[in-house]
Amino acid sequence: MFPEDLFGLTLEALADEVAVTPVPIPDPLQTDSYLARSVMQKAIRRGLTALALRAAATLIVLDRRTLWRRLLVTALEDLGIGEIDLLARIVSAIRDRTWRKSVGGDWPVIVTLVTQACAGTRCQSANDLCNIATHSPDLDQFKAGLCDADLPDLLMMITDDTAPIAQRGAAVLIAIGEATGHAPIHIPPDPGAVFEAFAGAGRYSHVAALYREAFRFSRLSLAPLSLSLWSESRGIDVSGDDDDLPPVTWIGDLPGYALDQYTRPGLAAIRRFASTNPEWKAFADGWHIPRADSPKAVGELQFRGESAKVTNRRIWGAGQTLYKESSTLACFMPEEAVTEGLTLILRESPHMAILRAEQLHTHRST
Repeated sequence: MFPEDLFGLTLEALADEVAVTPVPIPDPLQTDSYLARSVMQKAIRRGLTALALRAAATLIVLDRRTLWRRLLVTALEDLGIGEIDLLARIVSAIRDRTWRKSVGGDWPVIVTLVTQACAGTRCQSANDLCNIATHSPDLDQFKAGLCDADLPDLLMMITDDTAPIAQRGAAVLIAIGEATGHAPIHIPPDPGAVFEAFAGAGRYSHVAALYREAFRFSRLSLAPLSLSLWSESRGIDVSGDDDDLPPVTWIGDLPGYALDQYTRPGLAAIRRFASTNPEWKAFADGWHIPRADSPKAVGELQFRGESAKVTNRRIWGAGQTLYKESSTLACFMPEEAVTEGLTLILRESPHMAILRAEQLHTHRST
């Protein structure tokens, strides 16, 4: 479990921060909880505090439990190992509802944490590692070779800082029962053993305990995968830089990039785009993308070229390597087609904007 002394110290520090953070009057968006959670996460990615707080205000009214979980998911997916102190604050606040009441309730705590998340650095390296460990063909032979491994073998590999990071990531996914794309593994999944192995490595003890708590609340593989990255990032000077952000089209008070493949109206717009946009249809035919995969390919390219973009991206050695290697994987098309497809999707964004507005209107009418 998360060490109680560190838990208490984290809440003491957070209470001081809550006390000095201005708390605006909630100004909810005119949308549902599904779109609000998407807006909040994308706004945090871009450091847009006012928009993120409006989305959070929507969720605190409609779905408070989802608000807390989405903030934790965002910390694991987008803030990453560079903001581990903020992760500790989020996990600590989630664990103790009584403490939240003692400092004024959920809203001032959420305001403080969302504001800090927008001001921090972003690091999606755990996501990139997950994508590589799941989809890289370079790991197929390695993963097949683990079919007869036992759990102690996996744990030894997971905590071996000298092993390639992609192999360690694949071993993590196998150990927690989330590996795909290789021969069947007969080892019963044991996430707890993975965190215990990291904690047993000495310097990982408090970090492993924190990520174990994050996993308990989120069930995301990114929690143990983040531990695989921990040794890679220690002692490295980092800087932050903004991604290239495409122009934003607004639909009322919602940014278009929030309507991605993980939202109902966004997915509906993507499906219509895949079936009606002549430029995309020619591209898909030229690269022999199966019709069944065409909407998924559009969705993945749109997400990577627009919705997943961040400001103040944490620039560091292993992170950049993972980002580059992950960029062309799992896009439902040949890797060499991804750059061309991404350019096409961004060029055809006016068509996508029209379809999003139409689908959002339909969504609100149902």
